[in-house]
Amino acid sequence: MRQLLHKWHWAIVLAIGTTALCAEPLALRSALAAAYPQVQRWEVRPLGSEQWERADAAAQDTVVLLGARSAVRSAAGKIHWYAVRGLRPGLVASAALAASSPVTAAQTAVGEVDVLHPDCHPTLEADLLRGVRTRGVITAGAPFCAELLEAMPLVRRGEAVVVRSVSGGLALSGRGTALGDARAGQSVAVRTTYSSSVVQAVAVGPAEVVVHVAQR
Repeated sequence: MRQLLHKWHWAIVLAIGTTALCAEPLALRSALAAAYPQVQRWEVRPLGSEQWERADAAAQDTVVLLGARSAVRSAAGKIHWYAVRGLRPGLVASAALAASSPVTAAQTAVGEVDVLHPDCHPTLEADLLRGVRTRGVITAGAPFCAELLEAMPLVRRGEAVVVRSVSGGLALSGRGTALGDARAGQSVAVRTTYSSSVVQAVAVGPAEVVVHVAQR
């Protein structure tokens, strides 16, 4: 029984529209539901023992801050703090992804994401994952945070590229390996297959670069 009471003390789990395990300030619940109507499940944890003692929160409470850390002013003027998670369906990684990994449909799944997380703006629609890659490691089951995604560059480090050498009106094509990432118009070092030399090229298309050779 003591372990159960301790668990409830630190995790008050409630669902909007269902019976709460323990009452939190009615003003906080109403403000959260109004601000985030698509959230399906709320987790609210009081920060400090005094909030737990106020389970019979008065209707005169006023929400003074709403978010992952929410604050409620009681009728007596005291500020009470709560840690809040707002959970709804979103896209999560079905397997761990290393940094700089392209994101494909096979690597995504639907799971619960916290829309109030201060360091993660979760991806909610599959269209937003097209043509992107990871900026850092994403563990299996973790949300696709916008902060950890970036647009796929035209040329990626280590990939085979078409190298077009242009000199005056003459153009020759060859193959090479990109030694770095590059977006449209950016310079990138390429090791050519035909001579193993490293040249500076400009990214002009997906896996395609141009080398401008000075005329003699």
